[in-house]
Amino acid sequence: MLDKVEALLTVGGKHWNYAHAMARRMFGKDKVEYLDDTQLHKLVAALQIAENRKTEKAGGDDGVRKS
Repeated sequence: MLDKVEALLTVGGKHWNYAHAMARRMFGKDKVEYLDDTQLHKLVAALQIAENRKTEKAGGDDGVRKS
């Protein structure tokens, strides 16, 4: 699951410190490595949502046609 976090950070142009800050805000844990599986899944979901919003805001093509 840490590979997925790393991939999302890379795609988003973010540093690991961004993920650590999210873990701190969301769960009160100082590092991503301290999260349990459930928390890690939620962090990945949050990173994916943030990336989706960034892509939509930039007008990126997400493959979905809008009418």
